Amino acid sequence: MEPEVTSALWDVEAAFVAHRVGGRRDTPTASLVRVDDVDPAVLVPALGVTAGDAEDVRALTPWLLRTAVTTDRLHLATALDHIASFWHGWTHTQREAVRDLVAALWRTLLDRHPGEVSAVAFLRAAAALGDGPERLLAIWEYKDIASADHHLADLVVDAFSGARVHPEVLAWALAPPQRERVRRAFARDGDEPWAADLAAASALLPD
Repeated sequence: MEPEVTSALWDVEAAFVAHRVGGRRDTPTASLVRVDDVDPAVLVPALGVTAGDAEDVRALTPWLLRTAVTTDRLHLATALDHIASFWHGWTHTQREAVRDLVAALWRTLLDRHPGEVSAVAFLRAAAALGDGPERLLAIWEYKDIASADHHLADLVVDAFSGARVHPEVLAWALAPPQRERVRRAFARDGDEPWAADLAAASALLPD
């Protein structure tokens, strides 16, 4: 795991330290001793609904996020969607810790290609928080590196191939600065193994 992601996970732990499981004993999930023994796919849909309440969701948020980030037992989109359903009464620090983790994961994704998931898939997962894509697109703009350009080219190809892309993300990707960025990347990396991906995206972009 990248140090930035590790640090962001610890920041989540710190933000929620006052709501750790074990501090309350009046709900089913609060009395669980080892949440690692629970199947997240079974627990998450019930958490805060038929098992425990909103405070249990808050208490287990660090575990949900760490499980989603470090294992294949829980999809990030599932964790974020469930968290966002209950986080309206949480502190600003807690909500921002979750958002900062998402941003750290995004920067890590853009720093290499291929990533564990596509840019389209990650942005779709991040959208589960209910936030717009502006912060993540701003990060993409300043990540002026070959891997981030390659992810942009992939997103263009994916969008034209029928992938579901947030309208604001698609408008950003098709805007003149990003069109020029893909074409510059193709001119720069024309001899690289990924040149065909850049060429395909360039051909799809309007003049």
